[in-house]
Amino acid sequence: MVVISACYSGGFARALGNRDSLLLMAARRDRPSFGCGNDSVATYFGRAWLVDGLNDTVDFVQAFEQARLAIERREIAEGLLPSLPQINRGARIDTTLAAWRAGFTPGPALPYPHAEPEPEDVPEKIIPPRLPTGKSGSR
Repeated sequence: MVVISACYSGGFARALGNRDSLLLMAARRDRPSFGCGNDSVATYFGRAWLVDGLNDTVDFVQAFEQARLAIERREIAEGLLPSLPQINRGARIDTTLAAWRAGFTPGPALPYPHAEPEPEDVPEKIIPPRLPTGKSGSR
């Protein structure tokens, strides 16, 4: 399993994917992802998948789908060009992941310990790509 929380990370799918792998990527190969600057404590993808999604389920794919929807809602609400997170599931990975889940007992959900910085604490904000007015940014 490989998780890539980076802009344009979908571009790694072809090179890294195989029948035994699960690849989770924060953005489509031609899209930036968000939240990786000094004005955030976690990327949008990292927060939605690693913190929120995996606190809700131990199923990596289910957590990814929850994260993908949460990220899409957030980006659209903020007027950002949707990053369109990507998943690449190898043909044999589901059996491996099911066996892992069967032997795993999760602990309690943990709250995220970091507060978002206050605007005055952020030195300079980089302007992210925005949607043209009236566009939904769907696939």
